[in-house]
Amino acid sequence: MSPVTVVWCPGGNATLCRGTEVPVSKTQIAIDLFQQGDLRGALRLSSGFRIGLTREQQATLKRGFECLSNPGFYQQLGKDPQQLIDSATALFRSHFLR
Repeated sequence: MSPVTVVWCPGGNATLCRGTEVPVSKTQIAIDLFQQGDLRGALRLSSGFRIGLTREQQATLKRGFECLSNPGFYQQLGKDPQQLIDSATALFRSHFLR
């Protein structure tokens, strides 16, 4: 697979081109972000996914992203932000990188 420069456009327009005019799905954008090392971007995008995920899996992805954004809040709640991020990362790998 050739390298992709990922540009995320707020507003949900998920058309990204790899040198062609072929639109790429949001799932593929999230995978590309993850593979490029942008965990925050990948979780930001995938935390809104519903199709193919249980409610528990959706919550895991959302909490992982939220912990990257505001770890202090989860520490105040008595949660370990790094553990929640690791759980979201493991779920992303197992669900999207099959």
